[in-house]
Order: sequence, then structure tokens, then C-alpha cells
Amino acid sequence: MNSASKILKVVFLLGSLIAFSALTSCETMAGIGRDLQYASQAAQNR
Repeated sequence: MNSASKILKVVFLLGSLIAFSALTSCETMAGIGRDLQYASQAAQNR
């Protein structure tokens, strides 16, 4: 049981690192910026 929780922690940390590196990549940041721009335009057009 203890070893299973250790494995889960390692998997969770690896997943967090992968997600963080994906979020900080330039392409992803540009995509988020476009989404935010589109969302603000949609809110203004309402």
C-alpha cells in the first residue's frame, strides 16, 4: 500500500511537470492568448 502511494506521487509529479512545460511553451501561450482575445470579443459583442 505504501509503495503504491509513492508510485502515485511520482506519476502525479511527472504529470505536473509535463503540464507545466506544455503551458509555458511559446506555442501554447500564443494559443491561450488567442482564446482569451476571442473570449473578450465574444463578451463585448453580447
